Amino acid sequence: MQSLMLDWFLRRMSEQELSEEQKKELNGYFLARALSTTNASAMVQADEFLQRSLPAYTNSRQRLYLAGKQNMHDPTGQMNGRFAPIKAELEKLPPSDLTDLRDSFPDLPPLPGDAPARSPVKVAIAVGTGIVAVVAAWLALRRRKVRKAA
Repeated sequence: MQSLMLDWFLRRMSEQELSEEQKKELNGYFLARALSTTNASAMVQADEFLQRSLPAYTNSRQRLYLAGKQNMHDPTGQMNGRFAPIKAELEKLPPSDLTDLRDSFPDLPPLPGDAPARSPVKVAIAVGTGIVAVVAAWLALRRRKVRKAA
């Protein structure tokens, strides 16, 4: 049933019956679903759909992550049969050749191993707060020593 629905969407996309915004929303939905699912067959279907509807997905960091995803409910062994060759092929590429689809789909979650986004202002505020805390602690200790000596 799900496969028929995906084929229906692909036909509508190829026949230009869906607007660009609808295509982007549909691809974003399937990409987010593939990244969050623990069901191997649902991931395989999403992978097939995205590969056919979104050319940039083929050599993307998100597909490399999916190909190496662990802890999947996979009673039929689809993960190794389908994704092991894909993972081997994508790992041969230099990281600069892998597309990050978050440029097109900003709502996607960060991938494991990505550095957290830090703004320089937040870092400066955190460093400043730390310095103030250290100075306050030092002054409190100094005050105690003065009181004990007196």
